[in-house]
Amino acid sequence: MPNRCVVGRCSRVSTDEVSLYFWPRDEAQAKLWDRFVRCYRRDWRGGKAGKSVVCSYHFEDKWFDPSQLMQKQLGFRKRALDLLPGATPTIYSKENCSATAPDTWGSPPLKKRRGAFEKRQHQRILDDIFPESEVPDQTVPDVQLQSQTPLSSLTAINLVYQCEIEIEAVVTDRHKQIAKWLREEKGNVTHYTDIWHCAKGNRKKWEAAAKLKGCTEIGPWIRSATNHLYWCTVSTPGLDEASKAMRKAKWLSISNHMVNQHTGHGEPFTKCAHRRLRRADRKKAWIDP
Repeated sequence: MPNRCVVGRCSRVSTDEVSLYFWPRDEAQAKLWDRFVRCYRRDWRGGKAGKSVVCSYHFEDKWFDPSQLMQKQLGFRKRALDLLPGATPTIYSKENCSATAPDTWGSPPLKKRRGAFEKRQHQRILDDIFPESEVPDQTVPDVQLQSQTPLSSLTAINLVYQCEIEIEAVVTDRHKQIAKWLREEKGNVTHYTDIWHCAKGNRKKWEAAAKLKGCTEIGPWIRSATNHLYWCTVSTPGLDEASKAMRKAKWLSISNHMVNQHTGHGEPFTKCAHRRLRRADRKKAWIDP
């Protein structure tokens, strides 16, 4: 069974888009947690370290890492927030706690919103920002940071500018509207594309191509090609022209490698970086050119 928040009339689980924190092992801190829970559960006999949990709704913002908290509020962080040492739950809201347990403590939480709903919400935000495909002005849409709906990239950037924080670089997916807006409205901001999105898009294309007649041989190489794309980026992280040329040459070398040709690549990457392959190293068949 999933871990549930032990605070009275809360009962949230991790699928309710909250973070869960296990009971502290420090006795003094554990007593403070027990005292808080006992205020709303008269039958509470004490939490157990490693078993009892309290959700993030009951902690003030000061108990979270500031950088992680900002990433979470802007929709960039999906993982749980880390609690600072000495954190103690102090917040109890009837509205928040009754949302998942309207009658008695221990009631099952509301079902998690479906992915389709989240996509519609995301598209609605984009439509608000780009009315009739127009480039947006500097008006910031009214989006509350405490909303559980992930904020769009452009809304997040505008919110950061509202805080008078200068942005030097932005990493997003390959959304054309975002690239156009950054290029025309924020020309001094460097725009990077997340390698995960590039790899995901390429993988889908390769999988579709592998289903075509006469192209099934590339199927076993899809995972290797994806890893190769990551390696090209990580092994040559520079932004100068020489680094860009090296990344391109490394990426194009995959076509030679898959046909068992490991030298004679284009400049400046003329041969594969791996050692000489033996028969035992061959885990998949070479493609017949």
